[in-house]
Amino acid sequence: MKKSSKILKIFIIVVLALFISLIFVACAICSYFTSIEFNYIIDETTNTVTITGISTDEGTLIIPDTIESRPVIAIADYAFKNNKNLVMIKLPDTISYIGKGAFYNCKDLVFVFGLEKCIELKAIENETFQNCNNLHTIKLPNSITSIGDYAFKSCLNLRALSIPDSVSYIGEKAFSNCQSIKEIKIPQGVTKIENETFLGCALMESVALPDGITYIGIGAFDACGKLKTMVIPTTVKTIEAGAFMRCYSLSSIDVALDNLAYTSVDGVLYNKDLTELVAYPAGKTDETFYVPQGVTVIVKGAFTYNQNLDTLNLPKSLNTINNLFLYETQIKTINYEGSVSDWNKIATMSTLDCGELFEGINCTDGQIAKDGTATYK
Repeated sequence: MKKSSKILKIFIIVVLALFISLIFVACAICSYFTSIEFNYIIDETTNTVTITGISTDEGTLIIPDTIESRPVIAIADYAFKNNKNLVMIKLPDTISYIGKGAFYNCKDLVFVFGLEKCIELKAIENETFQNCNNLHTIKLPNSITSIGDYAFKSCLNLRALSIPDSVSYIGEKAFSNCQSIKEIKIPQGVTKIENETFLGCALMESVALPDGITYIGIGAFDACGKLKTMVIPTTVKTIEAGAFMRCYSLSSIDVALDNLAYTSVDGVLYNKDLTELVAYPAGKTDETFYVPQGVTVIVKGAFTYNQNLDTLNLPKSLNTINNLFLYETQIKTINYEGSVSDWNKIATMSTLDCGELFEGINCTDGQIAKDGTATYK
């Protein structure tokens, strides 16, 4: 009986200790909220609150779900821009709008908690997390339909990001210079890869493109040095110049057989009727390449940054060479199937962006030196 009484007393003491601890925690939280001076505005029409900033230098912020008994539903444009102290922020699930550049240049921000529970949020606006260099992981809510321009640009340490299937638009440079992302899956609803969307994603090894993609913009995957494979889905209609520049691990660009706009021959990308050479992979290891007879146009930057090609053979059918032709290549010699006169109708030496190793062009009736001087046989 005495033993039972003793156990009961211990139980009561433990319960009281827990209760007192909870009171202290509650008081601490209340004290925290009252000590942080949020700047905010109240919309008297909707009776809601928008956070516009903060008056103190806090490293950890817990945004309350109500202020003055009104729901907190928004964070204003550039509300925390250039905050040098912010490391962690927790958002309430009442948030339905996070403004343009809300966390722009918060270089020490590591954690954003609660975002995935903001199910009324429809968009990640332009520049929202741009230059959040230390942002590590972030979970997006399944409600968002768009990710704006520059939204995560230069989030250097962002490693894990799952784009919800609800997203149908990803803006220009949205993930450019996200140097730690290794793979990404583009949702089925996205139809365009905008200009420089993934520029400089240096560690990205794979990209899963959906069947509905119709457009791949300028420099969309430029400087994705670890990208190993690229398969163009059936629906792609336009691939802009330089889409795959500086992809040094990319040795082949493959195209679905039923694509109506493009084709691939031995891993080299052409338009469907083989009249335009669109892209020669920077990681292709051949030392000599023959451009097929019938090709009339070499697209801007088609050969740039390939460090393996030594000799390039060009057909007489060629009539247009766009700029950045040999930029940052190791090509020494061009063999051309036409005469010096034919070549001069296509290009002059000043338009070729010749590398330091380039020696000249061999034509059927003579040679053209690096400085443009012609020597006839």
